[in-house]
Amino acid sequence: MTTTTSGAHPVRTPRPRIDYLDAARALAIIGMLLAHIAAFIPLPDFVLNLVSGRSAIVFAVLAGVSTTLIARSGAVTEHERLGYTNAYSSRNLFVRGIILFVLGITLPLISVGPIIILATYSVLYLLAIPVLRLRTRYVAGLTAVTAFVAPVLSFWIRSTWPNTGDEIVIGGVPSIASFTSLEGTGQAIRQLLVDGMYPVLTWIPFLLAGIVIGRLIISGTFTARLSATAGLILAIVGYGTSWVLTNVTDVISGRVAPYREFDPALAHASDDKLLDIYGAIVYADFGVTNTNDPKSLLFASHHSGSITEIIGGIGFALLLLAGLSLLERVAAPVLAPVNNLGRMALTYYVAHIVGFLAVVLIGGGEYSLWIFLVVFIVIPMIFAAVWFRFFRRGPLEAVMYSAARRASGPRPARQEDKVPAKA
Repeated sequence: MTTTTSGAHPVRTPRPRIDYLDAARALAIIGMLLAHIAAFIPLPDFVLNLVSGRSAIVFAVLAGVSTTLIARSGAVTEHERLGYTNAYSSRNLFVRGIILFVLGITLPLISVGPIIILATYSVLYLLAIPVLRLRTRYVAGLTAVTAFVAPVLSFWIRSTWPNTGDEIVIGGVPSIASFTSLEGTGQAIRQLLVDGMYPVLTWIPFLLAGIVIGRLIISGTFTARLSATAGLILAIVGYGTSWVLTNVTDVISGRVAPYREFDPALAHASDDKLLDIYGAIVYADFGVTNTNDPKSLLFASHHSGSITEIIGGIGFALLLLAGLSLLERVAAPVLAPVNNLGRMALTYYVAHIVGFLAVVLIGGGEYSLWIFLVVFIVIPMIFAAVWFRFFRRGPLEAVMYSAARRASGPRPARQEDKVPAKA
């Protein structure tokens, strides 16, 4: 945001949006949407491999980027304009985190397939408050450390978890119903932090990486070349290590072996045949690594929280941002419909959950891919384009902005606002 003067009063004009970030938000949700559609309609394997897990990772990395932009919006000093929090922006992030948490535990009650990420997203917002006071180099160091330590710590905690006799539900997320009993509350906290579909413990590196990226964007040092180079290196290290693991060890044989017990006809089937049948499950987890095999820490299966998935996923996010920033530079009109959708990312995310419920209720069990694409992508793009001709923010974004601003108190006066206008 810049400041001009009209008479004796400063007039704030909004900073221009960073369009490729909006496009990335929209594509992240579209990727999750495609993964959810696969529960109703078969999709090509390459599409599922591209979007499964990685879309949610991009969404989380962008959460970190968003926290730096929110911090900058309440900046008073030059230091804070680089994405460091003050009391105002900290309260702003806190309120947004609480709103996201309420949405995150409410939406599972109506979800008919999609597993809701917003509760984890909300905790990441809250964790960002103290982190955004640290220097960027320290945040970068924490990103590297947690990418290795968090998966190992998760593995150790879940391996040594005391046997209380309670059933452990892997791949779940907390809902309002979880908090109706002491046992349910304990399980909800465990799912949210350690062993759910989106456990905060192994999602912290994505937040931290996003904060570093956001700081670089704000400072003007983030370039497509830097993003592409770093992204390519991380993707090769992460996914390359996993590829070597799957080709020189028996990790895949170990993962397909249990499926021979499902059908007597497959008792002597080869690994390749089992992969043809159960490949989508073999290469995916439910939020956490398999504690029966330490090698799973280096196997980049979707939604595993493994070391290699974290490193490769951050690399994928950087490559996506590099590609979108270049595309914006050479063909901005092409991205315009996607940008508009990304400007109302929260509204779009919630709407697609409600939309899936409507599809199940009125679909009668017969589904068409083209109908899904029109209803969940084309129509939302048209709606967003029309909406932003009249409004500055998306529907839910406006509600969150208003609530956060009211709860945060008066916006602090900026240094340039205190300078009297020239006569």
